Amino acid sequence: MEGFILLCDFAEVLDGKLYVMGGGWTRIQRAQPTFSVSIAGKVLIPWAEVGHSHAFAVTLMDSDRKPVLHDDKRVGAFGEIGQDPPPGLDEGQPLDLPIAFRFDGLNLDAGSYSWVCTVDDEHLAEAAFTVIVPD
Repeated sequence: MEGFILLCDFAEVLDGKLYVMGGGWTRIQRAQPTFSVSIAGKVLIPWAEVGHSHAFAVTLMDSDRKPVLHDDKRVGAFGEIGQDPPPGLDEGQPLDLPIAFRFDGLNLDAGSYSWVCTVDDEHLAEAAFTVIVPD
């Protein structure tokens, strides 16, 4: 599988299209104790895998590549992807699956982080960023 993710201020999927606002940033200056971020992207599911269920995750990792925890739970989005081919998808054509997730109330210390996207525990995409806390 192939795919990409990017950080943005807001993202949503409507009618199979990905709508992104304030996308592509890699640094955020945290003026408040908490902030919000959206993850936008796309997963390309090869024809042979269309209709099969796959474990999907977007996980927030710290600079040591360890999952960030909140209330002893990993911060991220977790579930299953895989669907029957939509009408009009020709045999052999990959299925493009737009994705968007919003995370509100993040409280991160200054430092480097990354959102890591996996499918069936295989690395698919990553978006790194730095949190800056003013003095």
